[in-house]
Amino acid sequence: MNFIKEKRKGRLFLCLLLLFLLSFQSVALAAVEVEWTDVDMVKYLTSQGSLYDIGGKILQSDSVDAIMAELEKVDKYAHYYTAEEFQYFNDANQGSKFGIGINIQEKDEKIVITGFIEGKPAENSGLQVGDVVTKIAGVDLADKPVEAVSYYIGQNISDKVEIVVLREGKELTFQIEPAIIETDSVAYGMIEDKIGYIQIAEFTYRTPEEFETALKDIKAKGAQCFLLDLRACPGGVLEGVVGVAGFLIPESPLVFTKERSGRESYYRCHGQVTELPYVVLVNDHTASAAELLSGSIQDAKTSVVIGTKTYGKGLVQGTYELPSGAGLKLTVAKYYTRNYQDIDAQKGINPDIVESSVEKQNEIALNILRKSVQYGDSVTYTLGSDFMKTAGGQTRLPYAIYTKEDRAMVPLRQTVETLGGTVYSVDDTIYVLANGNQLEINSVDGAISFRGKNIDMLAEFPEGVTTVSTQVLMELLGYDITFYPSNDSIVIR
Repeated sequence: MNFIKEKRKGRLFLCLLLLFLLSFQSVALAAVEVEWTDVDMVKYLTSQGSLYDIGGKILQSDSVDAIMAELEKVDKYAHYYTAEEFQYFNDANQGSKFGIGINIQEKDEKIVITGFIEGKPAENSGLQVGDVVTKIAGVDLADKPVEAVSYYIGQNISDKVEIVVLREGKELTFQIEPAIIETDSVAYGMIEDKIGYIQIAEFTYRTPEEFETALKDIKAKGAQCFLLDLRACPGGVLEGVVGVAGFLIPESPLVFTKERSGRESYYRCHGQVTELPYVVLVNDHTASAAELLSGSIQDAKTSVVIGTKTYGKGLVQGTYELPSGAGLKLTVAKYYTRNYQDIDAQKGINPDIVESSVEKQNEIALNILRKSVQYGDSVTYTLGSDFMKTAGGQTRLPYAIYTKEDRAMVPLRQTVETLGGTVYSVDDTIYVLANGNQLEINSVDGAISFRGKNIDMLAEFPEGVTTVSTQVLMELLGYDITFYPSNDSIVIR
């Protein structure tokens, strides 16, 4: 993340201004021009800005390579970019690039594929999640940063690019034709009726705007809540995560940073917090800015975080342009969540609900979200009465509500459709869809099937109306049912 960049520029400008004023006082009317080389700038930035103290070895060095050799001993995220690499790095952070559509992350000093962008060349190329990328177009990626993958793919825009990966100890080669990757960092849609889905692939400067668009669109499609997927999100720029947090967390300090000098700073998130409930999914590839967001959501108690322990990168990187156009990345601070969770020391964010199975993560999240969904109005019945009451009034039924085995028997279609569900028939089978659940009823013998299994409860057909017990509505279709004994009424929501 490069949010320290502007702060450093200001400090450097002040230093140069002081040098100029001192020189002007010493030599009257003399024009003073201070030219900084890459070595000068790297010495200055490293000595003043690095989280780590590498002492006098910086000042004694006469080349960038020598300084980086010392710095990389203590800062595994430090890196020197050529001018070409640095330009591509900056372009990628703006949210657009030329590539093949893979998500990657540095892990144990290796560049690992963590996912694919839907509909892009790599998706069906034979590459797999977990592959270690070792070469791009003949260039060995050893000791190169993750940004180098995008850069070297981008140099082969007119031809297929050769991708070499290591998989289970075997080296595999793939030829893939790059394409324009309009890297919308946010993907979204509807999972099921009234439940939306938003995935953040990475945090760029455009992510807050994209996230706001996603929220508006899923709301327009009827979403009453949403699932926020941060799995495999490697992080990104701090401006991006602060902007997104404004939609998810009440205005407050979002992140605290601490530099080598002990100086602390904080960054506030502010904006229009969405009224939609949400849950968050994370995994061991959720890193950096994504960890900061999920941890701060935990601290604010605005949602539940589900998944596996995150990657554990609580360090801030600054990126700086050097006089030649090359770039320098170095670790400048540690960061903490709003309640001072130390992501680096605790080696990641611990989810509120720990679950390693992706399918079960999704299932848990959806079950939580379904509880916050209102599938229409409530329906009220009274034992012995032949009326169904809703906010819109009351409707007369063909028969009075009765009980069987201490369970009220209520009309299926009227209840489900009033509450936003769907009931339809094909031949002798009645299909019921509600709250993300589905059951089937045999219209001849009343047998009920749920998830492929017959249930020890039967439907009945008084006056030709398909009727089921409140137990079916509650346990199989997920409705909330309250019985009021004072007046024998039943409220179904």
